[in-house]
Amino acid sequence: MTLDPTAVNRTLPGPADGQLPSSSFKQGSSEWWIERLSKALAMRQRRFDLLEAYYRGTQRLSDLASQAWRESDVSRMFPNFLSANHSKLIVNAAAGRLVVLGFRLGMDEPDADDEAARIWGENEMEAESEKAIIESLVKGECPVLIEPNPRDPATPIITAQQPNNVIVWTPAGDRRIRLAALKTWWDDDARRRLYILYFPDHIEYWQDRQPNQMDWFMNQLFATTPAQWERRTPAGKSSWWERNPLGEVPVVLLPNDPRLAGSPEGEHEAVLSRIDHYNKTLMDMAVTSHELAYPQRYASGVDGPADEVAVDATGTVAPAPRSGVQTGQNRWITVPSPDATFGQFAAATLDQYVKALDQIRADIATDSFTPYHFLLNMPTSVPPSGESITAAETALVDKCEGHQRDKGMGWRNAMRLAFLMTGDEERAQAMRHGEVIWGDAERRTESQHVDALSKLAADPIGVPQQAIWERIPATPHEIRRWRRMKTAETLAAPDAAATDEPGDEPVGTNEPNGLDNSNPGGAT
Repeated sequence: MTLDPTAVNRTLPGPADGQLPSSSFKQGSSEWWIERLSKALAMRQRRFDLLEAYYRGTQRLSDLASQAWRESDVSRMFPNFLSANHSKLIVNAAAGRLVVLGFRLGMDEPDADDEAARIWGENEMEAESEKAIIESLVKGECPVLIEPNPRDPATPIITAQQPNNVIVWTPAGDRRIRLAALKTWWDDDARRRLYILYFPDHIEYWQDRQPNQMDWFMNQLFATTPAQWERRTPAGKSSWWERNPLGEVPVVLLPNDPRLAGSPEGEHEAVLSRIDHYNKTLMDMAVTSHELAYPQRYASGVDGPADEVAVDATGTVAPAPRSGVQTGQNRWITVPSPDATFGQFAAATLDQYVKALDQIRADIATDSFTPYHFLLNMPTSVPPSGESITAAETALVDKCEGHQRDKGMGWRNAMRLAFLMTGDEERAQAMRHGEVIWGDAERRTESQHVDALSKLAADPIGVPQQAIWERIPATPHEIRRWRRMKTAETLAAPDAAATDEPGDEPVGTNEPNGLDNSNPGGAT
């Protein structure tokens, strides 16, 4: 059968219209998909940029500045006043508990799959998966692309993509069906944007017809004049399109806090207004400490400087303002009048700001399920007990276990597509019912953890040793190494026992260095 890459795939349900404007292209055509997905991607950029700025602590604070801040020397002393970066703390607190250790092909399989571990390791996913999870927590989702590897067909390429550049389109009502995906990026040399369209049966390559075309198109998002694109043949390719051997879109999503209605949310998205409130209070405290923490003084019975007058060009005499007495922490004021008196107002305290900041931090911790001791000042006299810390982290642990379920589906699909890419249909099918092996989301003291594991291994519970190792938790590589070490010890034990009879001293062990020094001359 001849594949027509421009034909509309009528075997799949059509995408939901949402709030996107109508298109002038034929529905289902390549240009229709490029326009639709580009517009949807452009509509998300502002939100992604805002969430990224809050995570990095570089969001705009000028809108929060009061008039007192603008007129104070503080704004000139701290022109790059940075925000308190609670967003990064909230995100990283969850990211540190979402560590992928391996993949099991079936729920009943005792061991992690070696081939999955090999593909995972060849793609350096021990480090890249952490970046993908952080991206998902920050922006609400992270696309993962699976591509064939021309240098090693047995090892597909798995890469985490920027949500700003990649979008996956699903039908309304079922996010598990991926109708199409678009990857776009800016080509500095050609001064135009490049596109890759992913469909279940084929892949297409496109580019802007005119340089700098997409900048205008994005600014005129709802313009009636459509943008124009043209096909391109990438370097190393023989055509502008190619078959997709997977039979499904090779881009999967790692969602964050997905809902049935609405888009996934960033981990810190729900507390952005509280973070703004915190930074506003912090800026007000900086102004107060600079302007009013130094006691303000007054004097009575002191003659001020003589009034000055100013004459303008018309001859009108206007009084000029008094110059006043310049005071400061390093200046003395003396007056000749013996009747002069001096006094000072009480210095402004910052206690009310400290209490307000503590309360706002507590609200941020509650709304984001972040333990209080991650954000609040720790007491110096009586530190919290281990039990209280464990109880405070319960909400965070529950949240991270929910992330493991949601993101585990994405990682599982990514590994399933990787097996399909290599032609290993048996593993791909088994991966449908497999699972991701995650690190423990709960933090325990070493003594508590070891004691609990010892009780699980002892009778009458008698949990198998490998299950105890998994609960440590140990990585699949560590478990395999420990199993080999245990096997080696078991095999060596009978030989050691046979040579350890009373009166039968093993040869070569009577010297401190453990070597056989009984015949230093080498005579036989």
